Amino acid sequence: MIETFKELNIDPLGFGDQARSRLRSWNNTKWEDQYPNIEVTIQPNVTISETGIAK
Repeated sequence: MIETFKELNIDPLGFGDQARSRLRSWNNTKWEDQYPNIEVTIQPNVTISETGIAK
């Protein structure tokens, strides 16, 4: 899904917003050029609260 977002050059997950809030030297034009090439690593954190068979 993230690869599709990058191909379409859309940022619905807000990666650009996160980068802008942390980088003093933010440049939107540079971001638009770099966004399709950024590497994204997902680190899921899952908690299973119940197990069994649902009726």
